[in-house]
Amino acid sequence: MHTNHYFKKFVYFSPSSPLQCLKKENCIYVPVLKAASTYFRNLLLYNGWEKVDYNDIDWNNNFVFGFIMNPFTRYLKAFTHEILYNLTNSRKFIEDNEKKILDKYSNGHFLLYTAHTIPITTIYGDKCKNISWITLDTSHDATEQIQYMLDNYNIKLDVPKEIYANKSSKKEREFYEYIRNLYKDDNFLLLSMLKEDIKLYYSVLINS
Repeated sequence: MHTNHYFKKFVYFSPSSPLQCLKKENCIYVPVLKAASTYFRNLLLYNGWEKVDYNDIDWNNNFVFGFIMNPFTRYLKAFTHEILYNLTNSRKFIEDNEKKILDKYSNGHFLLYTAHTIPITTIYGDKCKNISWITLDTSHDATEQIQYMLDNYNIKLDVPKEIYANKSSKKEREFYEYIRNLYKDDNFLLLSMLKEDIKLYYSVLINS
């Protein structure tokens, strides 16, 4: 019981948790790292949204929304980010350890578990079912989907021609493709880590 309480405290109250939300009137945006959070955070701040603590959300009355993408894509984007910016000679590291990290026959001896790779369902727990999720990797424009939702609350978004987004560099894109081509979607440990996110993602797709 004590351990469970400590875990919940860490996830929901730790200053390092990616839970800095934004609010305007009755609507609240909850971020997911490596899911366009820099762009949408800056867009909403530009439109006068204010920072709000995650624990101040009124789940009975607030309209809460966030963005979701294919869990494998998000993990590999995060993997790319962490390896490139936290390790020297990152490509050599992958090549030297390819079998342990990526070979399906090893069942993946190595996974990255960071603020960028942590599953959405771990961050938000049971509250995932109370969040209106917008998919980022479908043919629908995510910004237009936000506006469609916010129209119900008479909130308009001014979308400038340019707004800062943490866009991938050429080096990141090339390294991502390299990793994606090596990784397989039948890696047992990765599937175990992302199992609940996969369920959430496909439930959003089915109901969208």
